[in-house]
Amino acid sequence: MKYSLKLLFVALMVGVSLSVFGQQSALPWSMRLETFPKEVPVMAMPQVDVPSLLAEDEVNHALKIGPYRFGENMEVEATLFTHGVWNELKDGSRVWRMGFQCRDAYSVNFIMDDFYLPFGATFHIYNMDGSDVYGPFTYDDNREDNGFATFPIPGSTVFLEVYEPAMAVGQARLSVETVTHGYRDIFNRRTSDSRNSGACNINVNCPEGDDWQDEKRSVAIMVSGGSGFCTGAMVNNTAQDGTPYFLSANHCMGGNANNWVFKFDYERPGCANTGGPGSPTSGSFTQGATVRASSAGSDFALLQLSSTPAASHNIFYAGWDRTGAVPPNSIGIHHPQGDRKKICFDDDPATAQNWQGAACWRVGDWEEGTTEPASSGSPLFDPNHRIIGQLFGGTASCTSITNDFYGRFSVSWDGNSASSRLRDWLDPLNTNVSTLDGYDPNAADVALDAAVQSITGATQGQTICDTDVNLSFTLRNRGTSVLTTATINWTLNGIAQTPINWTGSLQFNQSTTISLPLSGLSDGNQQVVVTVTGPNGGMDENSDNNSASISFTIVSGSEMTLRLRTDGYPDETSWEIRTQGQLGTVVASGDGYDQTNSLLIVPVCLPEGCYTFTLFDEFGDGLCCEWGQGFFELLSPQGNVIAEGAEFTDEASVNFCLPF
Repeated sequence: MKYSLKLLFVALMVGVSLSVFGQQSALPWSMRLETFPKEVPVMAMPQVDVPSLLAEDEVNHALKIGPYRFGENMEVEATLFTHGVWNELKDGSRVWRMGFQCRDAYSVNFIMDDFYLPFGATFHIYNMDGSDVYGPFTYDDNREDNGFATFPIPGSTVFLEVYEPAMAVGQARLSVETVTHGYRDIFNRRTSDSRNSGACNINVNCPEGDDWQDEKRSVAIMVSGGSGFCTGAMVNNTAQDGTPYFLSANHCMGGNANNWVFKFDYERPGCANTGGPGSPTSGSFTQGATVRASSAGSDFALLQLSSTPAASHNIFYAGWDRTGAVPPNSIGIHHPQGDRKKICFDDDPATAQNWQGAACWRVGDWEEGTTEPASSGSPLFDPNHRIIGQLFGGTASCTSITNDFYGRFSVSWDGNSASSRLRDWLDPLNTNVSTLDGYDPNAADVALDAAVQSITGATQGQTICDTDVNLSFTLRNRGTSVLTTATINWTLNGIAQTPINWTGSLQFNQSTTISLPLSGLSDGNQQVVVTVTGPNGGMDENSDNNSASISFTIVSGSEMTLRLRTDGYPDETSWEIRTQGQLGTVVASGDGYDQTNSLLIVPVCLPEGCYTFTLFDEFGDGLCCEWGQGFFELLSPQGNVIAEGAEFTDEASVNFCLPF
């Protein structure tokens, strides 16, 4: 599709009241210089069929299913080299500008499929009247995948501006892939009341939210797929190391997670909704994420943000409770209809129920506040300020005092694989704790607090085909005093080993990695426990984080590899490896898969001997079908294919011996 280009006369005034990340010096160059050329090429985007989109949304939003759609995505191809205009400055630097006009849009946002700023370059986005400026972005905002995405900016005509210093001319890259026409007035700029959610909603900074000021800092509004809003929350893990895990809903996932945008402080400074909404382009943004785990069975998605939010964002990592205990009352923090952050209260016990095929907590009705579309994925807290679920859907609103359903955290905890459960990510230390309080990376509670975190070099429960394992662990200072000495005690299979007397200098929340090489291990189960004591020769004032452990199995043998691509019915597939002979025993197996049309790489460690590998299909149609054909390959330690196939009935078998 081709879009028409036209020139607009843009009157940008430096003296207007602008909302920017930095101070006045951070303004785009086109606003700093009165003599700067005013004519900018503008790409006129096609009209969108708003009535049809709203009709579709009525169906999708009624039960809060799917992201709350506010815009229509349109594909484009516009780069620094093919579109826009360059203006050279006296010092040899230059500025590129281009506009995008979405007629009658309330907002515009972008996804770039190629984005790079050299050192000294800046990037800004601003609307027609200069009332909102998004930026400056710099070299520090480059992503490893060379992508970029933005939060919506109010207005129907929005401009992009890149500044290249003289020493870096020709090095910047920017390619616009998607322009989103915002057909909903998510900022309510055209009404006297800046609230766009129901009147019964309660701003999180009202007196009702006084006891939830830590937890509110974990909650963010998320732009999913460029065109939809959901809510989610940063969540703590047992290492308490600030790994940027973000819990939301499975049904909120849209498009490439690398292009999702997260805004944490989208809230009113006080209780009132009047007096102007402020700028949505200021404050704490993070863009890009990786999906670590998800499941429709409890409608959860655990993301890891591409970068850890800066300390200035003042993020809080919420705690959790995986016991499944019925909460006597519940609290929700969320962004209804993409509005500023709200809080709601249910004074009654939640009940465990299935809804739309997912294991949920049912909130019968809210006594104060409510949820609405875009609240999806938001955390449900128990009275102990711990997350027990995330919003799936329901019919609750200010005019409908009815049900809401939250996927149960306790159900999300376990699953068939790391990609379908929380425990691998939120309990990396394998503590098996049932509850975990929140973590504030900007706060230190005690003077002396040494912590052991993140044993690496093996994974919990792993089978290793080697008698030598190079473990390491993280020693972190969680106290206000500088950590200079500590004693590391550790055991191997319950037997005390030579202590490590560590010396160094760690400020609050700084860490160091300490090696723990193991050699000549015997076949069988192994357990290593590491404990830190005597920080600075004194008493550790927080013993909850002093120890970490890991268990794994050593097998003196060879590592086979099973490559298994599931079909549309992965739960029908299972496999086993048996020793050969009449009394053959199962030495490895797998089943309970829930990832459709996915390639699974399964390492299998086996000692010397002869075996039978068998792949089973419960339905009797092999690795077929629906949405694609599956297959399997069994590879030798050298990478040779021992067995492969896709089309069989109930089972497929092959005999093999090691060494191969």
